[in-house]
Amino acid sequence: SAAEHLRQGLDRAQAEARSASEDSSAAVQALRTKVGAFERELGKTKSLLAQKELQLSTMSADNLQKLEAERDELSATVAGLRDQLEEARSAAQVREASLAEAAAQATQRADELEQKL
Repeated sequence: SAAEHLRQGLDRAQAEARSASEDSSAAVQALRTKVGAFERELGKTKSLLAQKELQLSTMSADNLQKLEAERDELSATVAGLRDQLEEARSAAQVREASLAEAAAQATQRADELEQKL
């Protein structure tokens, strides 16, 4: 009957609404958990920042210059290592190409000898 058909439609709509509400609640809870994790991380980071600011405020000019010199030295070392890495990569590519060419020539020579036999 029409009333039964409407009742079934209402039951389906209510079930879909409950399901959507449960999904929404789960999504909200997941977001709250994520926000909580970010808040904890932010708190830790703020605390660390405060510690570093305190260290900087109590650091002598000599120590600060020493740290800056160490940083500059490390930066120069990194730049030098980058250059060495690029040189090594380039040399490896040249060597690889050379070996590939030698292998191709050896294969060709073997093929030629095989044909002569």
